Amino acid sequence: MAAAAALFSLGLAGCGDGSENLSVDGFLQRANAEGAGLVVGTELASAAGGRTFAVGVRGAPAVDHGGGGSVAAYEDARAAGREYRNCLQSSRASGALYCYRVENILLILSGDVPPRNVAPVRRAVARIREG
Repeated sequence: MAAAAALFSLGLAGCGDGSENLSVDGFLQRANAEGAGLVVGTELASAAGGRTFAVGVRGAPAVDHGGGGSVAAYEDARAAGREYRNCLQSSRASGALYCYRVENILLILSGDVPPRNVAPVRRAVARIREG
C-alpha cells in the first residue's frame, strides 16, 4: 500500500496558475459532485497560514479518529504549492500519504485509507483540474 500511496501522490501534481482561489467548502462541493465522497470534520490548528480541516472518505475509517486526512485552503496557489511539495517529500520518504493539489487547496489523505476509497478522490481531483 505504501508504494501505491507514493505513486498516487506523484500522479497528480497540482495546477496553480493562480486563476482561482477556492474555499474548503467550494472544493469539497466540486469534488463530491465528481464522486469523491469526502466528508469534512473538525477544524484543525494550522501553522502554515491556511484553514485546515480533518477530512474523511466515505466508507473509510471515521474522519476525526485518524482515519482520513486533511484539507486546507491557503491564501494563494503559491503557498499551497510549497505545502504540496512538502507533502510529496514526506510521501516519498514514508510512502504513507496521498497528496493532491488544486489551485490553493491541498488535500492529504493518509496511506491508511484503502485504495478503493482513494480511487474516487483521485478521479474527482483529476476532473476538477481538467476544468
